[in-house]
Formats: sequence, C-alpha cells, structure tokens
Amino acid sequence: MSNSKFIEELIKAHNEYRAKHQASPLKHAQDLSDYAQNWANHLIATNSFEHSNCDLNGQRLGENIASKWSSSPTDYTGQEPTDAWYSEIAKYDFNEASFKHGTGHFTQVVWKGSQEIGAARATDGKGKWIAVASYRPAGNMNGDFARNVLPPKDGKIMIPAKKGF
Repeated sequence: MSNSKFIEELIKAHNEYRAKHQASPLKHAQDLSDYAQNWANHLIATNSFEHSNCDLNGQRLGENIASKWSSSPTDYTGQEPTDAWYSEIAKYDFNEASFKHGTGHFTQVVWKGSQEIGAARATDGKGKWIAVASYRPAGNMNGDFARNVLPPKDGKIMIPAKKGF
C-alpha cells in the first residue's frame, strides 16, 4: 500500500468516527503529513516511541502515535491506528468531560475544534511499523473538553475490534 493510500484510509476512518461525535470532517494538510513523516522516520531510525515537540513553525499541533509489530510481513493500514486510538472511548467519561489518562488519543481523534490532519507511517522492514497523525489546531486543551468531545449522536459507545495488536 502506498503512503498516500494509508493517509486516505486514516483520514476516512477519522472522519467516520468524527461524524458520530458531531465533529466536522478533517481536511488533509500536506505540511502536517510532511511533519508526521519526519517524526515517524525519526522514531524508526532511533528505535524510540515518544511524541515530538508538536511544534510546526511556532504553531502547537496535536499528535497521535501508534506502533505495530508482526513477525509476518503485513502492511499497516490507516484504519488500524485510528481504531486503536478511538478504542480509548471505553475509558472516557462524557459526564466529567476532562482529560483523563489513557483517553487522549481518542479525544484528539474526535476533537471538534481540529480542522486539519496529516499522517504518515514508517517501517524498519523487519515487521515494526510506526504511525503518526498530526492535527491542527491541537486538541486536548484543558477547559475545552465539553465543547469539543461530544458523545456519540446515537448514544451508543462502540469499541473497535482489535486486529492483531
């Protein structure tokens, strides 16, 4: 799968989840994908797993990262990291509407105020994959959760099924 197909899949998955939470679709921004690609490449090259400084030309970005490892040669689709991030909905308390450890990936995916996204992935060629998504404006801002992380329109919380990681 090409990186452009990965990005398309990831954005489509995000926008499907965002629609459930009354958030407008994210639009692709190439500068955010370039930023995400540089960070994914860095994580692979340094065999590390941590967030970037989330700063692009002085502007604060939101960021989600994910990793996958498989002993069999498999691809990393855009749906996989998005499902993993979204699955944190299980721990989020919509009544409390604030940051809670273990929910920040989910809240960034559906953050109503974010308008643009860029994404990338990198592999070591031995089964390890890293995915990075960059968001503008950044989500997860204290005091803004009630306005930006809305419950599902239908009231049903669905957890995506885990697929091998």
